[in-house]
Amino acid sequence: MNKTRVVIVAVYLLDVDECAKEDDVTSCHDDAECVNTLGSYLCECKAGYMGDGTDCLAISAWTPWSPWSQCTETCGHPANTRVRVCTHPESGMRCDGPSVEQGTCVGLPPCPVDGGWTVWSPWAPCTALCGGTKQRARTCDNPAPAHGGRYCQGDVYQREQCQPGPACAVDGGWTPWATWSACSVTCSVGRRLRTRSCTNPTPRYGGRYCAGGDAQQEKCGEHNPECYAVDAVWGEWSEWSECSHTCGLGSRFRRRLCRRHLGPTCSGENTEQQPCMVEACPAEVENFGQHMGHQHRWQEGTQARRHP
Repeated sequence: MNKTRVVIVAVYLLDVDECAKEDDVTSCHDDAECVNTLGSYLCECKAGYMGDGTDCLAISAWTPWSPWSQCTETCGHPANTRVRVCTHPESGMRCDGPSVEQGTCVGLPPCPVDGGWTVWSPWAPCTALCGGTKQRARTCDNPAPAHGGRYCQGDVYQREQCQPGPACAVDGGWTPWATWSACSVTCSVGRRLRTRSCTNPTPRYGGRYCAGGDAQQEKCGEHNPECYAVDAVWGEWSEWSECSHTCGLGSRFRRRLCRRHLGPTCSGENTEQQPCMVEACPAEVENFGQHMGHQHRWQEGTQARRHP
């Protein structure tokens, strides 16, 4: 029987670190790492970079969030912010998500709230059918004062006079008659007058005006004792009237009354008239000047003839 001998030969291959050869790794990018393989090597971009190892570009990524901004208010819940930056814009990549984040300040006391008025309520009914007043109100709760805030300025209630309606109509009333006026003549038959007005009270709110007239007249003078002397006697002359013209020659007059009973009338005239002039009219002054000029020239001519 033949025996077969198996001989196992171990072959050991020696792997050389290709990345240790400086000349061979120059093809890797500065941002790449050399990875040794069996008999060769690979260039792999470092973390945060992308490419084939010979050309690596930085990958855009967010920086860490900044600290929260300081709160500028001292009460309430004001907002604060923090930011971050998307790095390596030269990659052409865009970072997902916001670059600014808004938060709320905490731990601050509540702010004071000043009160505000609500709108006025509808007017309440008038306090009386005729006249009276009406009222409306509002409240200081829009918003209500809180945390030391001020109360609303102004009045809670507002009042107005009600407009008069038909029930408020006031009819007019006459005042008492005034005293009679002086008679229009001293002797003979004249007239005198008295009046009244519809103001006691005055008609208001559609009330009726007073019925009747506001004036009365009656005869007077015929029973004046001074007009019934036994014998006819002239009374005193009146004052002279004003001149009938304001310039130039005019006239003025005065009168007197004859007091008689049943006897004959007074003898003589009851009217006197006399000429008067307040001042010369401008035209008269000019004519007078021209007249004096003519007279002066006439006198000069006469003297010239008498004294050649």
